[in-house]
Amino acid sequence: LPGPEVPAMAAAEMAKHRGQMSAAAVWGCWARATFRDVKRTAPWLLNYALDTDDAELLGAAWPLVLSLRRCAVARRPEALPPVRWPKDDDCAPGLVCMWRGGGLPHAWRGHFVVGVKYRIPTFVALAPTRRAAKEHIWGAMAQDEPPVEWRLEIPESALGDLLCVRSRKSYPAEVEEGEVDMGEVQGAEDDEDEFLLPPHSVVTVAH
Repeated sequence: LPGPEVPAMAAAEMAKHRGQMSAAAVWGCWARATFRDVKRTAPWLLNYALDTDDAELLGAAWPLVLSLRRCAVARRPEALPPVRWPKDDDCAPGLVCMWRGGGLPHAWRGHFVVGVKYRIPTFVALAPTRRAAKEHIWGAMAQDEPPVEWRLEIPESALGDLLCVRSRKSYPAEVEEGEVDMGEVQGAEDDEDEFLLPPHSVVTVAH
């Protein structure tokens, strides 16, 4: 990876050619494709392939999976703008808190037991602010889904494994100038990073 002496544009261009920026743009795209007669977003389709372990779907999705994995914070070129970590005064020392919101059927809630560890087979999107997570909660409520809010406490030692998939300041000029439609990138106007837990991350229900 390039060091600080390499111009930021050169580093961003390298990242783009390695698929990182394109993968981030695909993940954040609002466009939907028809899958089995239902329109689905790219993140839904990718996670469906991972969750079902369907060989044919995984074969088609694997280049995107690998490109997203290259968005790991630990592999981020130094010439790109630094990751903007959330600040939460309620988070214990040594931890970084992130948020996730959406809908969760009541029948599934009993599956999560305090003290139990779970391995998640899919990518899991995390918001750096509670405000961003609440937007997804409101969306779930608009579809009459029981709302749920998660707070994830991530050890600082594990931050390098997180994927940073939306950092508008780090997009190369080609993206800003139209090669990728910024209007198709979720939340591009609020200039906020988005993070993903990589597939097979292990989480523990704390409370």
